[in-house]
Amino acid sequence: MSQGAETEDSAEARPPRWDMVLPNYREAYIAHQSATLKECLLMFPSHDHSKEIIVLVVRDDRIAKETRVLTGHLQESDTQDVLGGFCQKVALDYTATGSHLVTAYVLARPLFRAYDGRNIFPRELLSQGMLGVQERNWEQGNTELGPLRDDFRRRRQIWTLAPEPIAHFDPTSKQQYLCMGDRDEFIVVMDRLNELQWKYRVHSFDVGLPTKNFSFQMFIQLDEGEVEVVAHIAPLVCRIFAEAREHVKTRSDQPEEVLLREEIRRADFYRNSVVKSDTMASTQPITDPASNDEQGNEEGDEQGSATQSMADAENFDAPSQREFSLTDDSISSTLPSTLNETNADTTTTDSHPEQPSMSNKKNRSKKKKKKNKKNKGIQSPERAGDRESQTENVSSYTDDPSKLTHSQGTTASSSTATDHAAQNVEPEPAHERNVSVPTDDLSEVTIPEGTPPAPSSTIIQDTQALAGPLASETTTGDLASEASQDSDKTIKPPVHTTINASKFDSLDPQLRCNKPDCRKMTSCWDNQVVICPACGTNSYVRYCSKEHLYEDIQRHWLEDCGEHVIKGPVDRNTVRPGQHLKRPYILGFGHNLVERHRQAVYRALEDADFFLFDDAGLFEGGSEPSQEEWSIKRGTGKCVLSVVFPDDGSMASRRLQFDHHVELCLMFGTPLCYASCVAALSLLRESLVLGTNWTEEVLDCLCLQLAGEWGGFRVPEAFYNVNDVNVLWHAHRIPPPL
Repeated sequence: MSQGAETEDSAEARPPRWDMVLPNYREAYIAHQSATLKECLLMFPSHDHSKEIIVLVVRDDRIAKETRVLTGHLQESDTQDVLGGFCQKVALDYTATGSHLVTAYVLARPLFRAYDGRNIFPRELLSQGMLGVQERNWEQGNTELGPLRDDFRRRRQIWTLAPEPIAHFDPTSKQQYLCMGDRDEFIVVMDRLNELQWKYRVHSFDVGLPTKNFSFQMFIQLDEGEVEVVAHIAPLVCRIFAEAREHVKTRSDQPEEVLLREEIRRADFYRNSVVKSDTMASTQPITDPASNDEQGNEEGDEQGSATQSMADAENFDAPSQREFSLTDDSISSTLPSTLNETNADTTTTDSHPEQPSMSNKKNRSKKKKKKNKKNKGIQSPERAGDRESQTENVSSYTDDPSKLTHSQGTTASSSTATDHAAQNVEPEPAHERNVSVPTDDLSEVTIPEGTPPAPSSTIIQDTQALAGPLASETTTGDLASEASQDSDKTIKPPVHTTINASKFDSLDPQLRCNKPDCRKMTSCWDNQVVICPACGTNSYVRYCSKEHLYEDIQRHWLEDCGEHVIKGPVDRNTVRPGQHLKRPYILGFGHNLVERHRQAVYRALEDADFFLFDDAGLFEGGSEPSQEEWSIKRGTGKCVLSVVFPDDGSMASRRLQFDHHVELCLMFGTPLCYASCVAALSLLRESLVLGTNWTEEVLDCLCLQLAGEWGGFRVPEAFYNVNDVNVLWHAHRIPPPL
């Protein structure tokens, strides 16, 4: 807009801010497959409410697009929850479309490969058409580019209803700049160097969001018609690179438990998803519903050619005489108004359920009242349907108790004094939904058969509300006045609301076997039912047998261990003596890997002191597994040997010594309790030698198992002399040294 058109208008004449009514970000997910940036992949969920996930991978130095569909137990999961389990979540601007993300990854991929810890990226490692990339001082960028941002905000205050161009010009230096973001946190300054070369200054301002700030300048060779398109994509490139680099720097400081959970979830994602389509980004661009609305059928041919040249930018081996082309409409700036289709208001009639009609209303006319008394015990089909609608809408009421109070108050205003005297108790959460009211101080009340029970509340009726015909003819206003006058004379019995203790002998669906492929109903009267030791008796986690608990150890530890806790009282009579633990479950304070959790569970449920698992036998032929294969099977090996130490009742018994050391190993591990780890291993070797079980295979299992159980403990080389120790014992009866 020219300077002459900048006139002062009233606040009512300003156009509405798009970013005030639209979501202010879109998620992208970065999958880190190693400790460097070179193997980072970009993923994002499809926005058509399907179970599809777009994965951008690199094949032969070209970007390929995989559309993966969730299957198996992930089929019912949310795509964002699945990706958030093993990927780094990056919040981007809401105008970022699928084709924008493809182009941004094409430009960011060379930065991942070229970054070596310095602020300058080698030109020979960049994409075709990128002449150079340099990181600038962020504080200096704030000082230099802050006035342009303030000028943009000042111009926006005086905008008229006329459409404003995307780019704005500084009248003093003729610089072309663009402000983006919900809070104007990005600014892109575009300077023409010559006919085909442009310099982009990309800077982010601190607006209080938990994001990494950046300041880059990029030298790119392109046509004038592609300048604004690249300006929209440049902040995405810098944001993806800056967030991924910061995550890699702090990745080494994360606990091993967090990294293990990511590895297991990543392997689980690839195992429970299938490739729906696998195409190169050069042949089929990714488009969003918003971009599909703006593009006609005639523009499809132009998209293919534009994206072909865009993907050629990633081909590092074969030089191209033509720089990447970004004139495609599918990559251009998408109007924010079209994004309303993908983020439409999902409010339905379920959030405001229709109240059931009161078919048996009492009128003041005696004839109608007598007629209603005859039909009082008859329930009409409409009323039965209303009861079902009430039951279906319980969840909407419990989400907002104010709706429940308002809806019931409206019904009570048109009903009799009986309904007016009803007292409603607010609904309890799902785990405290067993509510009872003592009726010792209340007289017996007979409720007609046609009266439907309140779906999410307990109704307590007073004896004065059912005093006779006069009470039914009293209006609501008269009752209120009489209650205020006789408040000193009438003493109502106190109402005590108590919460029933949770019982484990009921048919509560939460008491089904926690193994996903079983779901058998459990009961405390079944001697085979066991409780997860880590969750404890104050939880809904039950297994129909020990075998199912042991088979589900890895999944339960990964997903929901400790999640289903009962916050209310528990009926201890429904926790049978056989379900109590033989030993307390040992918590992990320094580490909590799945191997440590498995050993603690077995020790809490069994009589033995130590359990050896054949994790190495999970792979056929003894072949060395890949990292993905090893992660998906960690902690799932079968128990092949259990060790029981002798207990002579003295304070120096081997069993008491081993229990003391192994508890420290499982709690803190190495290096805090390295001496206890060595002592426990020595006691294990002595017991295995005396029982003729000390072999090379057992030593291999211990080396593989103890690293996860005891916080990265490595078996010392002094324990590798298996044959020498066995000969000393069998030939000379000399036990191994402790």
